[in-house]
Amino acid sequence: MASEQANQVRRQVLATLGNQGPSEIYCERYMNWSDRPGPLPPPVPAGKVIEFSGFGDWGAVLYNELRVTHQQKGWLVAWDAREFTIGGSYKVYVTCGTKSEIDNLTEAEIKKSLEKSFAESTAADVESRTTANGVIKSLPNVVPAVASLIANFGVIA
Repeated sequence: MASEQANQVRRQVLATLGNQGPSEIYCERYMNWSDRPGPLPPPVPAGKVIEFSGFGDWGAVLYNELRVTHQQKGWLVAWDAREFTIGGSYKVYVTCGTKSEIDNLTEAEIKKSLEKSFAESTAADVESRTTANGVIKSLPNVVPAVASLIANFGVIA
């Protein structure tokens, strides 16, 4: 009974999103699978980090560059903070590549990759020269109601 009640709790996800690239990136698509309404996350300026607290406990965001003078880059972070057990963990999945590659990912493909993931995820794409990494964990003293998601998007120099 107690575990059933714990799984019914809607966790809040506090996100820290970093942009280690040379140009501003913006959220093109927010997939909110948690039925918890929330706004689109804001753009992330070049070389900056933002904090955002509007995410539900299960979803994904797709970020793209604003530039159009070259092949645009894309990044995706997906998370699942619905389940938490002592000794267990939430899940995060990141990927990166060209904007068109990331745009063409279906929700089913993203969910399948997320299902196979763990609490940390890393990706690099040589062709588009992009990198991504993500970590998700419970916050001390508030488990399991709040999860911390940290994602960094970058480029290979």
